[in-house]
Amino acid sequence: MRYEVMTGTEGNKMLHLVKAETPEPSTVTVSFEAVRREVVDSARAHTDLEMIRAIYDHVVATVKYDETGKGWGPGDICYACDARRGNCTDFHAIVIG
Repeated sequence: MRYEVMTGTEGNKMLHLVKAETPEPSTVTVSFEAVRREVVDSARAHTDLEMIRAIYDHVVATVKYDETGKGWGPGDICYACDARRGNCTDFHAIVIG
């Protein structure tokens, strides 16, 4: 199997595989190391009440109450986060999520 290792614009390495024109199945094994960095205390919140208030303030600052168009209203957190708009049910979904 032919392959090429490329580097993306953000410095991420990518592997591009080219499968041979044969009917046999190919097996690819991929392993990687990942580093996760937890962001803690970015809102200077320490108590549960302070943490939920920080979440609420962020939602109110970044999501618009807007009932125009399609998609708003069912409390779909994915829609509300992507569209950055919705009604109270959509706002509730984000805060509760």
